[in-house]
Formats: sequence, structure tokens, C-alpha cells
Amino acid sequence: MNSNLQMDAQLKTVLVVTAGLGIVSALISLVYFKSTPIVLGVLSGCVLGLLNFVFLIKIVVKLFDQNYKSKSVIAVFFLLKLLVVTVVLWLSFWYTSVDKMAFAEGYLCLIVSITLVQVMGTQTSY
Repeated sequence: MNSNLQMDAQLKTVLVVTAGLGIVSALISLVYFKSTPIVLGVLSGCVLGLLNFVFLIKIVVKLFDQNYKSKSVIAVFFLLKLLVVTVVLWLSFWYTSVDKMAFAEGYLCLIVSITLVQVMGTQTSY
């Protein structure tokens, strides 16, 4: 039970740190580059990374839940998530002027925040 609470605190900390890194990165890119496509790329990458992470958490929790019997629904949900991510990426790159490198930088805020939370440990409790 205690490890579940610690895991929940770490996941919440990862989400908060990712959002903070995304906002800081967007502000730095706004000041340094003064380019709307770059700022939109950083923000959209960070938001998509956060949403993808939250959906993956929900899928994994349902997958390892002993009371949840329908594993095929999980597979369909996962495929639907992949389809939504593909459509969002295609729309953002094809129809808008979102910068692809800035999008990757925004998406990588999630990786950096996971690393920071693991290295620094969870200091705060939510």
C-alpha cells in the first residue's frame, strides 16, 4: 500500500515537472527565437507527451488489475490511443506550421522530467 502511494506521488511529480519544463521551454523559445511555430511546437509536444503518458498509465493500471477481466478492451483502447496520436501528429505537421524539432524538444520534456524525478527523488507529497 505504501509503495502505491509513493508511486502515485512520483507520477504526479513527473506530470507537474513535465508541465513546468514545457512552460519554461516555451517561454525561453518565445524570448530567444520570437517564432510562433517554434513556441507552438514546444507546447504541442509537451501536451501530447503528457497526454500520452497519462493514457499509458491508465492502460498499464487496467492491464495489471486482477479484477479487470476484459483484456481485449485494453488492446482496443491502446490501438485507439495510437491512432489518435498518429492523427494529431499528422494534422499538426501537415496542416499547421508547427516546427518539428521544437515539437521533439517539447515531447522530450517528459523524458527529462522522468529522469529528474528518479534522480532527485520525490520530495513533496500531494
